[in-house]
Amino acid sequence: MSTVVDEAQLAKLAQEQEALAADVLLPMQPADGYVPQNGDVLCTLDVQYVGEVGCVAADLFRWPNEPVTTISQKIPVTFPYIPQYFSFREGPLLQQMVTHVVNETKITPSCLLIDGHGRAHPRLLGIACWVGLALDLPTIGCAKEPLLPFDKTTLATPRGSTQNLYRVTDVERVDRLGVALVTQDGVRPVFVSVGHRIALDTAVEMILHLASRYRLPEPIRRADQLARRASKNDHTHNTLTHC
Repeated sequence: MSTVVDEAQLAKLAQEQEALAADVLLPMQPADGYVPQNGDVLCTLDVQYVGEVGCVAADLFRWPNEPVTTISQKIPVTFPYIPQYFSFREGPLLQQMVTHVVNETKITPSCLLIDGHGRAHPRLLGIACWVGLALDLPTIGCAKEPLLPFDKTTLATPRGSTQNLYRVTDVERVDRLGVALVTQDGVRPVFVSVGHRIALDTAVEMILHLASRYRLPEPIRRADQLARRASKNDHTHNTLTHC
């Protein structure tokens, strides 16, 4: 891909991120946002890249954690990899994948879980925010590495331990934007933040519930494994069940 983004274009994209970030709905109380109900169908999304093709995987499951189906699709990438502007590269792929899932299954997910950041981003607009806004769906970001300052030496090690994540200015910490969450005793945390239309405390509770055995939540692990198989051209089979 020959696309080159210069400094002026990056400045414009940063302004776009900040404008979009203002549209993210951030419920202050859990009841004001999405709260999962038994039987809701949720969707996790992950991408592996082969050159300039994204191998996108979706895992649909019925809350609290009953697998429904997994679907993969290969989609060309149209934007280069630039740190902190990742939503412009991966966002359109995930948006297209959710549309494909809805068309294939006739199911509109109640909530999206994305392997990436939401508000815990230097400009408050990670990939989970971009996708949540594009589709107007409740969305959670669950990332493997932080983008905001994080002191691992002060985080306790038992399952369920948390440390708040803040954006830091020259003079103060600004807003609680996410949480470092220990999902299993003694393991490295994951980094949870709101994408759209869900309270942070609800998002943290959901991720901890879904991470019943491993560091990553089970549905995110399933999507990650399917995306990796798709990137290696392994044949996969969807296992759609009726909802």
